[in-house]
Amino acid sequence: MSRIGNPIPSTAGQPLAATRCCLRVTRAENLRIGPELEKAVKEAENYQRFVSLCKELVDVNEQICKLRPVKEIRNQEELESLKKKLQRQFAGKLRRK
Repeated sequence: MSRIGNPIPSTAGQPLAATRCCLRVTRAENLRIGPELEKAVKEAENYQRFVSLCKELVDVNEQICKLRPVKEIRNQEELESLKKKLQRQFAGKLRRK
């Protein structure tokens, strides 16, 4: 769940609305104050923690990729074979567009 609403003063005692996005569709759920609300708040906090851990993972992965050495080309033949390989690999993609 991504958001949990706050009670409106004039409607105190009424359920709160929690919304979440699932496959590009926003779904609303009414929550009563008590265990249902506590569970939803805990799930929202866990989701935010998951998102931050995913971001950290991506950042570490990018740092690893930057530190990884680049393959050196030793001679002209290796350069030509690499060019041919890349031309074949991307030729089909260019034709499709």
